Amino acid sequence: MTLNRIPAYIEVVTHGDDPPVTGSVTAVEADGVVGTAIRRGYRVEPTEHGVLVLRRPTARIVVELRPVCRPAPTRSQAQDLSLLAGHRSAHLRARPEGLLITAGIARIPPAAARRLLGRGWVGCLTVQDGEPVSVSVAGRVALALRQHRTRSTHPRGWHFAADNPHGPQVVGRDRHGGRLYDGSSRAVCSCGWSQFAERRPQAAHAARQHRLDSVIAALSP
Repeated sequence: MTLNRIPAYIEVVTHGDDPPVTGSVTAVEADGVVGTAIRRGYRVEPTEHGVLVLRRPTARIVVELRPVCRPAPTRSQAQDLSLLAGHRSAHLRARPEGLLITAGIARIPPAAARRLLGRGWVGCLTVQDGEPVSVSVAGRVALALRQHRTRSTHPRGWHFAADNPHGPQVVGRDRHGGRLYDGSSRAVCSCGWSQFAERRPQAAHAARQHRLDSVIAALSP
């Protein structure tokens, strides 16, 4: 099997009450499925595991794309994907040592190019010299998940007001032996985004939503 024909996703299509139909799609085929779904108004629901659920409620059609490879690129792979995403023109080049990818003056060596193609993170129609390549839907999802690693901070909990003279001086329900309870948390992302929340579950929800919104944004035309 050539690199451009390796499955990138397992596709599960459910139409109404009919039994689901399962098959596999390549990176290029998945690009077409997602692009068509977005143009037709399907709702895109990603998960933190890289699964894409495409829903068309009015027609009761659900398309689920489950990645064959875990969407967890290494730092060097993420750098290569970012490089390709920033270039309109990237191509395969046949060399004695194998196929490499060129983008402007930059080049991705054969071993790294083979891994990107094999994981479906870069798509191309053929594997011939001069063939255009681009970051696929699977690659954009993997890159977005890599660039937006989120977490929620641990609440301060019970503490003495004197430990934080600039903080809220609460009395009444939150007073306990001269101590105050601070259950607030902050959702933070590796991209620099952050958001304050009164409680940690709220911060965790905001962090997760930010990550998924970033995946959706990466899929926008």
